[in-house]
Amino acid sequence: MRDEDLVFHVDFLNETNQGEQLSIVGGKGRLQSIYTPAMEAVFKYTPFRVHERLPNVRFPSVETFLASKAAGTLVKKRPRDAFDAFITASDQEPATLAERWGRLQDDGLFREANDNFLKALYEGDAVEKIKAQLSSLGSPVPTDDKILETFAFLVE
Repeated sequence: MRDEDLVFHVDFLNETNQGEQLSIVGGKGRLQSIYTPAMEAVFKYTPFRVHERLPNVRFPSVETFLASKAAGTLVKKRPRDAFDAFITASDQEPATLAERWGRLQDDGLFREANDNFLKALYEGDAVEKIKAQLSSLGSPVPTDDKILETFAFLVE
């Protein structure tokens, strides 16, 4: 990535202005917020990450980020959520992610996220969405089995 220009997309989550699930809610000026019930994890659960220059901003842990993407993987018009989850999980050590994710399964929010991922991957179009996003970026496209292997942290 050295000598490359990178572009980042940032979702601002506004818990006090939830609006309708999976839709953009009005904000002031150029800032808008998107919020789903699973995004409660970003506000409720620790550990979350912080940055010294933004002391009042919480950045989600890997697990809370994944939970926030799970419901979107079931929505046909949201092609990026499955891809975002795939890229995030791909960057983790599989056994460690499985252990951390498994510890959260006592909480209904994370159990629901787990079930949504399983449904999207095995009954829905999540694998195809991931492959389409990788293809559109000119990246190598793994086999379906390799994509599913990335989600081995899920509890069946």
